[in-house]
Amino acid sequence: MEFDFDKNEEWKLFEATMDPSISGERKQYLKELWYKQNVNKKHSLKVDKVGKVDFEFNFHDNLYHLENIFKGLFLLLCYMRDATVAFGFSFCLLALYRQVRNAQSNRWKTFKENEFLHNLFFIILFHNLEVLHNFIDFMPIILHAWIGMSEYLINNIPYIYKSDEKCD
Repeated sequence: MEFDFDKNEEWKLFEATMDPSISGERKQYLKELWYKQNVNKKHSLKVDKVGKVDFEFNFHDNLYHLENIFKGLFLLLCYMRDATVAFGFSFCLLALYRQVRNAQSNRWKTFKENEFLHNLFFIILFHNLEVLHNFIDFMPIILHAWIGMSEYLINNIPYIYKSDEKCD
């Protein structure tokens, strides 16, 4: 590959969005993949690199999966007050961490304006006020979890949303 990545603005923008915790091998693979998609469509990727990269353990990806498992449990158990508080608090905390960690600029502003921080305060309020224990009280967070769960499913398991056109 004879291409000057340092002078290419599109590559710099793409590189800025990469997770800083990824390995050098993964970064090299993504660089080659970007090169193939944006510069030279005939460039061939080395198959052995793909295999190593696909099975790489990524702590932050696993936290994202865990966050969405907690969202699912929150939605399933929302009629149980203590479970709702525990899983709601957990998924909001993980989502807040993820969004602040991925912020490109001014993390403090991202933190204090984040909707998951507001949800955390909301959950703490409802947990501490004994008179507020109705299912409807948690409806804003339930809707937020439902939307987040839908986004997660369509991004990670897209085939569940595709219809089978053969079934007429």
